Amino acid sequence: MPSARTWSEVRGRRAETGAVLLLAVWLSRPFITPGRYLLAFDTINYSIPNHVVTMDAWRHGRIPLWNDLIFGGVAHLGNAQTGALYLPRLLTWGLEPTRAINLLLAGHVVLLAVGMLAVARRLAMPPPAGFVVALVGVANGASMARSIQFEQFCVLAWVPLILVGIHACLTSTRPAGAIAGTGAAASMAVLAGHPQIVYMAGALAAAWALLIAARCQAWTRLWAVAAALAVAVATCAVQLAATLAATSSSAISGGRSLASLARPDLVVTAGRLPLILGGSMSAVDQAALAGTFEASGYIGVAAAGLVICALVGAWKERSERLLTTGLAICAATFVVLALGPSTILFRGAYHLVPGFDLARVSARWLTPATLCLAILAGFGVTRISPDSRRALLIGMGGLGAAIVLAGSVQPSTREALIGWIVIVGVSATAIAVVTPARIPLVLVVLAAAVTIELGLASTHSFAQGSTSSRSATSGITPATRFLAEQAGWSLSFTDDVGDPSAVSGLRPNAQVIAGVRSIDGYDGGVQVTTLWLELIATVNPEPTFELPMRNQVPLPLESATAADLGIRYLVIDNRRNLAGLITDWGEPVIADERFSVFENPAWIGSANIADRPFDLQRMSPEHLRVIVDGDGGMIEVDAQLQPGWIAMIDGDEVPVTSVDGFRMAAVVPAGEHVVEFRYRPRWLLPGLLVSGLGVVLIVACALFSLWQNRRVSRLAPGPEDLEPAHAP
Repeated sequence: MPSARTWSEVRGRRAETGAVLLLAVWLSRPFITPGRYLLAFDTINYSIPNHVVTMDAWRHGRIPLWNDLIFGGVAHLGNAQTGALYLPRLLTWGLEPTRAINLLLAGHVVLLAVGMLAVARRLAMPPPAGFVVALVGVANGASMARSIQFEQFCVLAWVPLILVGIHACLTSTRPAGAIAGTGAAASMAVLAGHPQIVYMAGALAAAWALLIAARCQAWTRLWAVAAALAVAVATCAVQLAATLAATSSSAISGGRSLASLARPDLVVTAGRLPLILGGSMSAVDQAALAGTFEASGYIGVAAAGLVICALVGAWKERSERLLTTGLAICAATFVVLALGPSTILFRGAYHLVPGFDLARVSARWLTPATLCLAILAGFGVTRISPDSRRALLIGMGGLGAAIVLAGSVQPSTREALIGWIVIVGVSATAIAVVTPARIPLVLVVLAAAVTIELGLASTHSFAQGSTSSRSATSGITPATRFLAEQAGWSLSFTDDVGDPSAVSGLRPNAQVIAGVRSIDGYDGGVQVTTLWLELIATVNPEPTFELPMRNQVPLPLESATAADLGIRYLVIDNRRNLAGLITDWGEPVIADERFSVFENPAWIGSANIADRPFDLQRMSPEHLRVIVDGDGGMIEVDAQLQPGWIAMIDGDEVPVTSVDGFRMAAVVPAGEHVVEFRYRPRWLLPGLLVSGLGVVLIVACALFSLWQNRRVSRLAPGPEDLEPAHAP
């Protein structure tokens, strides 16, 4: 990486670094403001429950393999979105889960900002280009949307460091350290959570590697990138094995249909692209401007102007033409993919590219697109010079024409258009008065224009509008405390309105926060199993994996039907119409000011042989035990049967099966016996060994790099070894 050689350059870089850190703190304020908590829908229904299960396992010295609180029991580690092996979680040890998630999000905002600055530095961009890259990379609409989706943002935050590592692998004379760093960053991205963002990051990283190799004529050094990838795969082996195993039992293992991927709320609308990428400084609801939350991807017109500067300047400077053009093509490709099945490119990838059909939200392809555009905006800053003034003014004129066109397409966006015109006017004026002596001033003006536009937009960010004065755990009520102490599965009928913390412990998945077990669950991925859908199919001939069970059971729900599903308790919001939900459940066993809990009179027990109940002891989520006596028979327990479970009677392994196709069972002989069910997947030990090897390789590469650097330093000639200069 080029280093600053003069005090002026050092001072400029230090000021730029300080500005980037201040930017990160500013954008992190929804997560760190005292007395406030981010409680977006996915935060309370997904991120916090997963965090609770993960940290509870680690506190008890267990690998978080299984979650017995949702879906009647389901693989936890197998769902990559849980981030069960993501080490930064351990930094929040002992913290209240809502605060823990918020602090982790704040830390990843800083990581993303610093990573984008590192990308700019790696590409030798002088200040303030690095600040612009960091600002656009973090404050754009796609990143702001991901910031309230914890699992996605954690992956995104590592992407810039992966790009930096790839560049180092291809340009460093001693790549051992670069291999270690790239492998570590890629491992963190995979372990952090969301598979779709990992998939997109992989596409961006592959394109980046090819572009840098072509730019530096370093094709023979691609082996270092491949080595870093191999190290990362090895390090993540246990997670990858768990995910593959869970995917094989998932309802989406065969992929999603094109029709389901074409839903308007999951794709970008082509006619709205000017608004989606331009955004608005004054829009309180950026999602409404974009047409849907997932389609938010604004970079602002000031940054768009700098992108135009980069593209115009690239044709005047051959050395950067390839990288600039390549990044522009990547950005355009990702934007086209975000349009969903309406494009031939998307349909081709759907049919030809492995794994492409598993992703649910096509609009998220805007995320890697905005990172490409952020880097291009930085290049735009470096391209501004007196001799480029005419070309740049032409580019700004083209942007102004695009704004007029956007106004004719979307005439209802008057405030956005006014803001765009002001920003473009300021930028064009700055460029028009360029002289050699005023170049620094112009750069400051353009950086300020980007800062003002995206800074004002961030005051209405998704995170800013999703905060609450109450944490998730503050919504636990006497009813949920009662349920946490009971055996059996529950199902909730609640109104999900108002302060989300008011119904924590009752929504599907969120009941995990209160320790309540449920047959229901919420997930868009591998945790919705084929067996779970087949269970719903016994009462609903057309089940769907996109809805929780409570949205699919027949109403009113009879006690016998609920018993067939394994449901012991119904939790009903007091504001709901009771007669439309239940018939023969009797009076509530407990009620508070918000909820009523009804016990199923037809429920048999968590473990039974021929309807004779036995006490089910949950030693841990992965270990169930029942002491039985009598004539023997088939013992059935409340736990979803999935690959990896084994049954043992008095210590001897016996076949594990099922009576109803969902719950685990085993044949028990007559007499008194100890029956145990344990979750011991075959991939666990080999996966741990390979992952351990990956960690060893990363450490070994890092140590070897340190040894190389010290050796080179020792061999380098010192001042005493140089020949003295001869006097004239």
